[in-house]
Amino acid sequence: MYSQLRAFPEILPYMMRKRLRVVHLVRHNHLDVLISFAIKRKIGRAHLLTPEDRPKDVSVDIDPTSLLRDLRKLQFKHSVGRQLLRVSKLNHIEVAYEDLVESQSHFDDVLAFLHVSADGQPPLSHIFKTRLASQEQIIRNYEEVKRVLETSQFAALLE
Repeated sequence: MYSQLRAFPEILPYMMRKRLRVVHLVRHNHLDVLISFAIKRKIGRAHLLTPEDRPKDVSVDIDPTSLLRDLRKLQFKHSVGRQLLRVSKLNHIEVAYEDLVESQSHFDDVLAFLHVSADGQPPLSHIFKTRLASQEQIIRNYEEVKRVLETSQFAALLE
């Protein structure tokens, strides 16, 4: 995570020295990232280990006054991450979370890049998604958010 690299800058030289392969996992929909952050703050955790832990009827507010700034900040972090990987000459692959969720077949490229054999089995996770509902169902002030985004460069982030 970008924050870990900031907190522990010695990670990058270590990765370069060891010639580690890096999977740069990104999310194309930064609005969904902001929703995830808001849910995490509300329920006090980022991951669920059982479906029963999933909060019922969770909804969040997204601050429309800082929304565009927050989205640009997330976009900037991705850009800096990409530049850092290029400049460091680390062997890396970029993968979008949305692609991995869409189809297990997207894991094939990642596994091949990491030289990991899956023996025909898709990777398994013991972590469950926190959010199953649509943006409109989760964001209490969805109409405000929509008004801010629909005329911006981020309009495509709306479901």
